[in-house]
Amino acid sequence: MRARLAPSYNRFILCGVVCVLTFQLLGGSQLLSSQSLRQGDKSAPTLLSTRDHIVHLNNLNEMCFHEREALIPWTYNSSDVEPAFVWLKEQPPSPKLLLYLADCPSIDVFLPLGIRNHGYCEDGMAYVKFLKSRALPQWVLDMTFEYQGRANMTYFDLCPHSAMLFMNHYTDGVLERPSFPEHKKVVVMPNVEMYEMKTFQYYRADYILCKTQDAFDRLTKYREFGNPRGTVVLYVEHTSSDPVTGAETYAAAHPAFPPIQRKDFQNPTFFHANGNSAQKSTDVILDCWASRPDLPPLVLYTMGEDTSDHYEWLREQNHSLSNVQFHYGEDVDAPHFGKLLAEAPVILCPSRMEGYGRRWILALTSGSFGHYINQARAAGALVVTTNGAPMNEFVDTDSGVLVDALEAEPDPNQMLSIYGTMDFRVTKETLCEAVDQVLELTAAERAQRGRRGRQKYEHQLLAFMSNMENSLLRSHRFYYAFLVGAAVVVLLLQALGASRLAPAPRAMRRIVVRKELSLTDHIMHLNNLNEICLHEKKAVISWTYNSSAVDPSSVWTPTNTPDALLIEFLAQCPEVDVYLPKGLRNHGYCEDGMAYVKFLKSRALPEWVLDLKFDYQGRKGMTYLELCRSSAMLFMNHYTEGVPERPDFPKDKKIILMPNVEMYELTAERYTQADIVLCKTRDAYNRLHRWYNEFGNPRNTTLLYTQHTSSDPTTVARAHAAAHPELSPLRPKNFENITIFHANGHSAQKSTKSIFQCWQKRPDLPPIDIYSMHPGTKVDFDEVFNGSVPASVRFHYGEDVDAPAFGRMLVEASTILCPSKMEGFGHYINQARASGALVLATNGTPMNEFVEIGAGVLIEARPLGPNPDQMLSMYGAMEFDVASDFICDAVDKVLAMTPAERARHGRNGRLLYEKQFLAFKKNMHKLRAALVG
Repeated sequence: MRARLAPSYNRFILCGVVCVLTFQLLGGSQLLSSQSLRQGDKSAPTLLSTRDHIVHLNNLNEMCFHEREALIPWTYNSSDVEPAFVWLKEQPPSPKLLLYLADCPSIDVFLPLGIRNHGYCEDGMAYVKFLKSRALPQWVLDMTFEYQGRANMTYFDLCPHSAMLFMNHYTDGVLERPSFPEHKKVVVMPNVEMYEMKTFQYYRADYILCKTQDAFDRLTKYREFGNPRGTVVLYVEHTSSDPVTGAETYAAAHPAFPPIQRKDFQNPTFFHANGNSAQKSTDVILDCWASRPDLPPLVLYTMGEDTSDHYEWLREQNHSLSNVQFHYGEDVDAPHFGKLLAEAPVILCPSRMEGYGRRWILALTSGSFGHYINQARAAGALVVTTNGAPMNEFVDTDSGVLVDALEAEPDPNQMLSIYGTMDFRVTKETLCEAVDQVLELTAAERAQRGRRGRQKYEHQLLAFMSNMENSLLRSHRFYYAFLVGAAVVVLLLQALGASRLAPAPRAMRRIVVRKELSLTDHIMHLNNLNEICLHEKKAVISWTYNSSAVDPSSVWTPTNTPDALLIEFLAQCPEVDVYLPKGLRNHGYCEDGMAYVKFLKSRALPEWVLDLKFDYQGRKGMTYLELCRSSAMLFMNHYTEGVPERPDFPKDKKIILMPNVEMYELTAERYTQADIVLCKTRDAYNRLHRWYNEFGNPRNTTLLYTQHTSSDPTTVARAHAAAHPELSPLRPKNFENITIFHANGHSAQKSTKSIFQCWQKRPDLPPIDIYSMHPGTKVDFDEVFNGSVPASVRFHYGEDVDAPAFGRMLVEASTILCPSKMEGFGHYINQARASGALVLATNGTPMNEFVEIGAGVLIEARPLGPNPDQMLSMYGAMEFDVASDFICDAVDKVLAMTPAERARHGRNGRLLYEKQFLAFKKNMHKLRAALVG
């Protein structure tokens, strides 16, 4: 009897297994697993309204952004940021965390600290919510623990079958880990216009999730180049949070919140926000309103310096812009931003392209899905956007207004632009025409288009939810198939598939500038760049470096085998790279070079970078010069070290020269080799302008007077003093009983001997502190005083003074003596101005460019004859003799002033320093724009 019944039992068991497997595959049952919830979490209702889903997504986004190292389950749903309902970094992990990790979902979303910004939180948390997944930070993958009797377990041991979803190329080396399971599926969410998205990223993926039809079409076509992994490309659409719903929810819970006003479609205002993005055609919008004072009010929010510069430039051109409410650098929180969108009847979104999908005001760049356009639709506003893919997938003529745009040339750095441009240029004329179309509509028509836009947003949210619920990605327990053992089930598994994520190479950590920097912030940043330049003489330094303590871990030091992070950083080619080899990493050239690095948003490259060879995107033996053919290269004076003569130096790579025109080594050949010459002083510009006119300009070199700037040691000293209250307090300048300060460092060009001679003849002059590291200065001191040193002279020779101590000296110095014989720019005169001291400088070019009437004292000097070794001295002396009598006379002028007059001269000097600092910043912005154009 048993022998006859056994097959029935087997069939019964097999039938049961098939049923369980089917439930698992279709996502219709959770019989074999239950979602672990933290204390306080509640399981989601079986049927949520669309508004409930939106509120939940908003809450997940806020948690993602505020707790950037948290492990976040899809079940998190608090309207307040509640860290108690997520997991923060634990080592060793608690039993509850291990239980949660071991309840492996179909797919995990990798969301490390470096991309917990508004854009990637928007992308990542949408997948977390609708895939019923969790956001994993890096530390979860690094943990080791004991679990169920097994030691040294990792997440990969716990969940080898859960697919892993990566955002673009941000895999942070996860796929290259030896512990990454061979059969773990890799899923990639690409922003197809990103430079970093190349063939190997797509080939590494098992599944690619396309957020737009445009991305799907391009990637489908790209399969003509092969599909070695059998990658599945899916058009899943996408969605965004809704700040308006967030504002309404917040207002309901906070009665003191300002009432949200209804949209006024009868008397429309236009709203635009570009965050930090340069891709939103904001300058074109401003140009339109500047040319049309008859247009309705424009409310514009920006965090971008470039946008602010353009606005100020328009005002300088006598455009009143009275119809523009310009908000710059205002840190708007989520509820207030939602209120702005809720009240805006018309929202302008004329993107050039969409690439990163980040939220508007808070951290906006561009987005290949178009979160900022989608949020405008969600607001129920009439949306004006670009008639180019993918922007025109969000708006049609029934739900908004499309702006005609010119198609830019395909960018070779955007791999998929071979199927058509990804860059659309809106002009002032087409933008103004679109605005006129809006104004020609009746109030009812505007409102109707806004409602239709909101409906399209809701339909797409529900479509995305459906695509995630029914996705192939939700079925991950392939091992159940072996229980069935039937070919039909194997075929079913093949059809329904499992997910596997494709990673991308590690990318540089990105710094999101959250608000506009103050002048002090800019100065501190420049000081910090100078310090790292001096201390790490062989490092690659990004303009984003900004540590008050020298931090070698935040720069790249020499290597023959560059890691993926360095290669990715090098591949993000700026408009200009600054060549700053080890031999130039001194005070003077760090001052010069890092000012360009900062304000050109560039990087300082040492010589070893040019000799590196590495594999990149399937090409072997590549070099920096192949990666960044179009980036100009800026050289300091004659210190090119043969780089332009290298066989691999691209013929069309622009050469920018920063000359100190008094240098012997700067010959005609140097000036005719450059495409652009940057003049730091008016004197340099005048000399070179005459020279090019008289001797020819065979390369059509562009000559620019850009001015320059310097770091400010006094700002460092004040910050250091604030951080170290145990130190003696900084003394204010004493303009009544003055002391005089002079430092010549290692230079023989500061007329220090003449200062000695003045005080030797006039020991009655106020006390002077003289600091020097130059051996010749010590010889001069001994010769002049011959052992009989006046009490008023305090000579400090060979004392190695650090930056905070030197800044303290300048803070406390009331009068600073700078009688240079010649200067290329005059950093030490400029730093004296920055200190707010009364500055005495030589009355000779370019030194006298730093002193104006009422802002310092000029020291008379005798111009020396032209020097045949100084090519441009044919146009006048470049070296001046500052005699001791001239120095004494200038000091007597200071003594004849009242204390109030001395203080006023010092304040005016500081103002001149600040004015030139900002002028240089603006000129560098214009240079970048010219190079792009």
